[in-house]
Amino acid sequence: MKRTIILFFLLVLAPFAGLSQQWSIIPGYIPANAGYGLKRMTNYNDTLFLGGAFQIEQFGNFRPLATWNSDTLEYHFPLSMYGGFFCVNDFQGERYYGGDIYDYQDPFGPLSTLLRWDGLNFYPVGNSFCSPTEHVNDMAIYDGRLIIGGSLHSVDCNEDIEWGNLAAWDGNSWEAIGGVYGGWEVEEFIEYNGRLYVMGDFDKILPNNYYDADVITVNNIASWDGTTWAALGIGVNGRVHDAVVDTVNNMLVVCGSFSSASGTFARKVAAWDGNQWFAVGDEPTGGEAFAIEWYRGQLYIGGYNVFGDHDLAYFDGYHWQEVPGANFYSGQLSDLRTYHDELYISGSMTEIAGIQVPGFVKYYLHPDSVVWGQPDDIAEFNSENNLFNLFPNPTDGMLQLVFQNRYEGEIILTNIEGRELLRTVAKGERVQLDISHFPKGSYLIHAL
Repeated sequence: MKRTIILFFLLVLAPFAGLSQQWSIIPGYIPANAGYGLKRMTNYNDTLFLGGAFQIEQFGNFRPLATWNSDTLEYHFPLSMYGGFFCVNDFQGERYYGGDIYDYQDPFGPLSTLLRWDGLNFYPVGNSFCSPTEHVNDMAIYDGRLIIGGSLHSVDCNEDIEWGNLAAWDGNSWEAIGGVYGGWEVEEFIEYNGRLYVMGDFDKILPNNYYDADVITVNNIASWDGTTWAALGIGVNGRVHDAVVDTVNNMLVVCGSFSSASGTFARKVAAWDGNQWFAVGDEPTGGEAFAIEWYRGQLYIGGYNVFGDHDLAYFDGYHWQEVPGANFYSGQLSDLRTYHDELYISGSMTEIAGIQVPGFVKYYLHPDSVVWGQPDDIAEFNSENNLFNLFPNPTDGMLQLVFQNRYEGEIILTNIEGRELLRTVAKGERVQLDISHFPKGSYLIHAL
């Protein structure tokens, strides 16, 4: 049970009434078959990059890279075979594309899952990739190098090195940086507290190469500082699909198919503070969480039956809640991405909230409709020990703080989760706060 010591517990009664949400399709995206869908989305340079194994009706077998700018959907490089594009990044003045792409190697000869684009043409990266079963799931720029991860065994067409699903490119040559083994692949990178975190489906790290005796047990997630690998406790007991950073509480939050993190019960969602794991919320989610994202200051997870029979849920600061109408049919949710004040959802589903959608839909929630939960137990200071009184409480507009004595310091308004929403300086015996723009809910007032 979570306890919060506060100065005052404030209830805001916002004038906005009722839940305001909207599901919308993206014009121009019409796949030919329900079995194909968008796998990954990247918000890059204020453009949403869309990639995956999808078909477009008028082009037949067509797996391009697509871009969306909130107005126009454009298709690029329309010859991609197999799975399609999964990730994009700029490195040393050129753009790199990775994925499950094998059409763009000509006239280079070898198959390729990673290519660089100079604005006019594609080029191989080093000696390319020579196995038709390989693919790049994600890439990150770290320690001055382009780090790639996925299902990779013959990077640079060099089978003499056991790459172990990871490699680093410095602009001129490839370097083995250790490998992950005991599972299937690297799925995601994210930087947190100066280290690069690698996650996916694997149980151990071999720090330098396959023949090292110094094996590190990591269980589906590990961190790297450019030289040294480290485990996160004993890891999590199932695959990790996605991650975000909680900048307010300075934690790394991950989701996947696990049910515990270093022995702590944390079903499908867990947080790491650099030293230990924590469960997120006190209610377990079900199914499997494939994606996690921030929207309206709250955590959203998407996947298969992540909350009862709902495929999309949000965390209200204390409990997981269903997103009304978020039942997907005839397919699977793959990714979530916040872009231009809306939450984008991709996958292979064909229907959501009664709307026919071709695996790509956006969700809008009015800011005044954001609902935060309340702690199960709140301990307040006795009024005689308080620095100030506040009124009216509850309120729907202006809030008055009256101090017992003249006061100089900062006044901070936070939500129940501790996320700072407003900060002001108080000098004297009274201060007034305009909170009319905040949604209905419970808040904390702190005097520093």
